[in-house]
Amino acid sequence: MKLLIIWTWFFTWAGLASNQAVTFTDANDAVTTGIFTLKASITSSTTCMTKSDASAKLELNETYTPFANKTSGQLVIKSDLNRKGYNYFFH
Repeated sequence: MKLLIIWTWFFTWAGLASNQAVTFTDANDAVTTGIFTLKASITSSTTCMTKSDASAKLELNETYTPFANKTSGQLVIKSDLNRKGYNYFFH
């Protein structure tokens, strides 16, 4: 008997390091687990989110310095994103 092992990568907000780029799947998990509130629907994907994507899809504190300092096309990392109403990194 042979055993076939298939590795599957699961993307979760909790498993994401603070310096890793956020994918649409990561953001969707953050909404599902109550970290962020959804502004517009998110289709899960391993594509990384830009500042514009995050702003359009998530209720964020857009004045949070790491996020505010990004240009619209730059990729966001976990520590760039902050809940609306908070002024500190929320993981």
